[in-house]
Amino acid sequence: MTLKTPCNDGSNNPDDWFIGRDGKQYGDDELVTEEEVAAHLAQVDPNGTRSEDEIQRVWDRMESIVKREALQRRRHAREACHDDCYFRLACLDLALKNGEIHGTWGGYHEEELRELRREISRRTRAREPRLLD
Repeated sequence: MTLKTPCNDGSNNPDDWFIGRDGKQYGDDELVTEEEVAAHLAQVDPNGTRSEDEIQRVWDRMESIVKREALQRRRHAREACHDDCYFRLACLDLALKNGEIHGTWGGYHEEELRELRREISRRTRAREPRLLD
């Protein structure tokens, strides 16, 4: 029997748990491709010619929409984790022990996990006995 948790219950896209704060899953991903912009422009005005500035504005607008949607999915993944998962703390512990550097674990995004690791390390060093010189 497999336990159903928010990250594996089929109601969420597994990719949503691995969206970075830039809206991308991988650093070299493009939010919008040149082909997508060209297709959009052709659909809006098939016979039109556009200046580079107009094309750039459309590109920026499309990227903004894609990024906003991705970040909404990222927030949803975090909220589902916080609200619906009995294993949230075990998941967080696993991520911290295994050094996970990507994704949402235990309701924390990757940048928050880095901060938690720094804090744990700082507190551990503060408790270590110091040898006198």
